[in-house]
Amino acid sequence: MWTKNSSVPARPNPVLVSAVPLLERHQNTLKVKGLEAVDGSPVIDIKPYSASYYGAENATVPEWMAQLQRKLNKELS
Repeated sequence: MWTKNSSVPARPNPVLVSAVPLLERHQNTLKVKGLEAVDGSPVIDIKPYSASYYGAENATVPEWMAQLQRKLNKELS
């Protein structure tokens, strides 16, 4: 899972991109580890992890996401 943020100083509302491991999900609540945010900060967007966009060591993805990545890589090559 990753969250999109950007800490560019020229932006009036800084946003940051972080790849974080999903520890658990309970209904509409996600528990993650290592998110760079103040507790209670709003999360704008959540997307599945994509190695081509954001490289993180030892990341795992569900098989459906791995299939999409393989298909996209094949189409681009």
